[in-house]
Amino acid sequence: MKKLEIRPIRDAVIEDVKSQVARFAERYGFPPHLAIILVGDNKASQSYIRTKEKLAAEVGMTTENHFLPSSASKDEIIALIDSLNADDSVHGILLQLPLPDGFDVYPIMERILPEKDPDALTSSNMGCLFKDRANVLACTPKGIMKIFDFCKIPLASKNVLIINRSDIVGKPLAAALLSKGVDATVTVAHSKTSDVKRLAESADIIVVAVSKYGYIDKTWKLKDGVVIIDVSINRIPDSSSEKGYKVVGDFLPEDFEDKPGSYTPVPGGVGLMTVCELLDNTMFLAWKQMEKRG
Repeated sequence: MKKLEIRPIRDAVIEDVKSQVARFAERYGFPPHLAIILVGDNKASQSYIRTKEKLAAEVGMTTENHFLPSSASKDEIIALIDSLNADDSVHGILLQLPLPDGFDVYPIMERILPEKDPDALTSSNMGCLFKDRANVLACTPKGIMKIFDFCKIPLASKNVLIINRSDIVGKPLAAALLSKGVDATVTVAHSKTSDVKRLAESADIIVVAVSKYGYIDKTWKLKDGVVIIDVSINRIPDSSSEKGYKVVGDFLPEDFEDKPGSYTPVPGGVGLMTVCELLDNTMFLAWKQMEKRG
């Protein structure tokens, strides 16, 4: 199988956002601004935020972190979101997930104005997507759609199997692929789906995000020419690594070396796209807000 090179796609998106930030700042006198909310002290979330800050700085976008303790109440989080909604200098609000145990994410996420929702997870933005009227698309699905576009992978009439039904991957990606003008035929599988391997036999494209190393292995009978989009980032022990682990996906490319087709690597695949699409969405929302203000 051929490994798809994702970094050039990521770099192209970053250069486009950087160019847009410069034009925006020249026109309005300030760059787009992204507010990031973190509740609690989740180490992985802190690492993700540092990555977002670094990339935002690279394109010239400003960010501000708003840290709340895990003891913060729902009302305190909502009050913060309300203040950011009312702040015209804030163009995007990112609520870093997961929230600490005990929180119902839905009413908190819903408090973010749709026009300041670069994650595209509010009901308004999700609903518009299913009506073919999306303003923004969730970051990981948007990155996947960019991969299809840049790699010239045809989608119309193709059978796409998505093995994930989450709000951040499976559902929005399915809607995007079903939309008019894209016209893929989509099957969404999940933990209760029986015989996923049988469904995979007729799939032209498989998007897998189950967070299980080696999930798609040599026991799967894949179609010649199949495209595998591996979304998961799994850490498995590796004594040869300084960190003591290595990062892998759900797909085992070594089991399909002689198979005609292509796949996204892990690391260096879909994960490269997610953060840059967050900034691309923030840029889009910033333009819309300023146009609305006249």
